[in-house]
Amino acid sequence: MRILYFHQYFNVRRGFGSTRSYEFARRLVQEGHQVTVVTRDTRHLEPEPRDTARGHFVSRATIDGIDVVYLNVPYSNYMSMQARMLSFAGFMLAASAAAVALPRADVVFATSTPLTIGVPGLIASRLKRAPFVFEVRDLWPQIPIAIGALTNPVLIKVAEWLEQTLYDAAEKIVIIAEPWRDEFVARGIPAEKLVFIPHAGDTDLFGPHVVDESFRRRYALKDKFVAIFAGAIGIANGLDQVVDAADYLKQEGDDSVAIVIIGEGTERPRLEQRVAELALDNLLILPPVAKEELAGIVGACNATLTILLPFKLFDTAAPNKFFDGLAAGKPVVSNIRGWLKQLVETENVGIAVPPGSGLEIAAALAVLAHDPEMVATMGANARRLAEGRFSRDTTAGQLARVFEDVLAADGARETAGGGGPTTAGDTAVE
Repeated sequence: MRILYFHQYFNVRRGFGSTRSYEFARRLVQEGHQVTVVTRDTRHLEPEPRDTARGHFVSRATIDGIDVVYLNVPYSNYMSMQARMLSFAGFMLAASAAAVALPRADVVFATSTPLTIGVPGLIASRLKRAPFVFEVRDLWPQIPIAIGALTNPVLIKVAEWLEQTLYDAAEKIVIIAEPWRDEFVARGIPAEKLVFIPHAGDTDLFGPHVVDESFRRRYALKDKFVAIFAGAIGIANGLDQVVDAADYLKQEGDDSVAIVIIGEGTERPRLEQRVAELALDNLLILPPVAKEELAGIVGACNATLTILLPFKLFDTAAPNKFFDGLAAGKPVVSNIRGWLKQLVETENVGIAVPPGSGLEIAAALAVLAHDPEMVATMGANARRLAEGRFSRDTTAGQLARVFEDVLAADGARETAGGGGPTTAGDTAVE
């Protein structure tokens, strides 16, 4: 099976950020499939940059058998919203041109965000006469609207139209959160079109015995109970709650707990300034590291944090950092309501706290810091859950079956004289 895979933020383990697409792609290759990924070139941002054909708009590399087409389209988390929109549009056009130039595929797969990534996927599907599968990782444009990042009424209307067009055109829609199913069905998306494939933990990379001992020594954390948040430092993450938690712990005189934030994003300079103003020596904000290095750092900590703003829209969220924490065998402190809260409590893998409260985060960390037996039990439960329900091999197998199903359905239509993939989205884009 030849799979054409569009993802604007394709990361490998020696880079920053989620590696979901890489983990899927390399497993598909291992199963004998051909995978071509079209992505933005961020190799120069890796901790140890590789030769990247700098200065070239298009370059190509083979990574673990994956054919990767890199497009050199500028982007930064520090860009204004207008600049980001221009960057998204630029990548959409460049990836669409790549869709025209690349050979025929059997299945076309696009994964958001941003929403515009679906456009080259849809174009490739039509040109290659191949079924289109669309993965939704974030609810766009609902999230940028909710946090005030997208306010222009014209752009909102365009985004909502594009969202519906892509949903209608896709043969299957992969969702990462089970509760999204009801929302999509309420919007008229057939239930049989939806496939739930959650984020997963890298159980071969993270683990209870994967520990970077030097991390504690380097930052004088030897005797501390350390909780870590590793990921984007953006508006949606609501990390003021974590700063508040550190402040509460300091005011209470509890010096047994330290908090580490590792990442990058628009909110980082402001949070760093706030930490300095409060003179919080129990909270470190550190730059991002390669995921393969992060595994040892998480292993050196005692608990992980999964934090978002207290918006109802986030009740169904499922951040990938949560699952890496499970794989590391660490208790998680999470303020996400809904299915993650239920998972934390029923599986006894951490403490669920109300969203919006730094005080509750501080209290949860204090409880864990003074109960090593509880930490050990929750950590063992977390690792068991990662291996049993949220492993990469399991989720990659689910995705492969989705591709096989849409390809089989497409073949059946051709045999019946249907002439290839036809969906309600055809009339919307022609």
